Amino acid sequence: MLRGMTLPMHPYDLTPRAAFAAYRDEALSENDLLRAITGHAAWRVMAETTPDGRDALGVIVQATGGRLLELFSDAEAVATFVTTQGDGVEPVLREVDGPTLFSRLPDDIAHRINLDLGSPHAFRYKGEQIPLLRAWAEVATVELALLDPERFANPFAVLRRGEGYRILIRQLDDERDWVMAPDAHDRALVAVFTADDTIDAFIAQVEGALEGTLEIVTQSGTDLFRAIQDLGVDGIVFNPLSHLRPVALSAAVASKVLETARQ
Repeated sequence: MLRGMTLPMHPYDLTPRAAFAAYRDEALSENDLLRAITGHAAWRVMAETTPDGRDALGVIVQATGGRLLELFSDAEAVATFVTTQGDGVEPVLREVDGPTLFSRLPDDIAHRINLDLGSPHAFRYKGEQIPLLRAWAEVATVELALLDPERFANPFAVLRRGEGYRILIRQLDDERDWVMAPDAHDRALVAVFTADDTIDAFIAQVEGALEGTLEIVTQSGTDLFRAIQDLGVDGIVFNPLSHLRPVALSAAVASKVLETARQ
């Protein structure tokens, strides 16, 4: 690290506890708070057994009819909840990784989602914000498959299932070309982005140097990697010039990603 330089916090390196504190100190953006929440590897959730013997999320039903979903980021948060909110009753808990948990939340599961209720860093979301949490869980899933592929049994399959890849198209005269990532070795590396904030950061740095009109196009994983195969480029760089660590992959990875569709 350069002396005197402060690097931005990496959201997936933060526990929810640290992320809540950083967000309240205005040291973390709302988007990166959502990354830290939905990407957390071990949420503790209340569980109940359905009549057919399956585990289901346990929801607290209030006397008023309101439904509360309680989530805990670590054992300390569970203990605090039991002491301050739970009347000394130990809840039945299961551990679930964040991308799985939040990507599968139904819209109507609860009126409020409490995160680490009773702890000083407690946070909450309203029921109408569940689609927001679900959308960021999908972003976190893809970004973690790139940044921490060992978390997944088949990261190539995760990349193929992604539905929200952004690419940048430049229209100049009568030609439409994919915008490439900057490269010191003059290789053709397609710039691909996983979220609006990462492509916005890229555009802010390059648009003054590019002629023509820029257009953002959203693609599914299948369409993206098929197109990369057809382009004949040298590789792909995910999220170049953004606050996330860029991930560069050989173009050969496209065939490995698409091969998962036939397994």
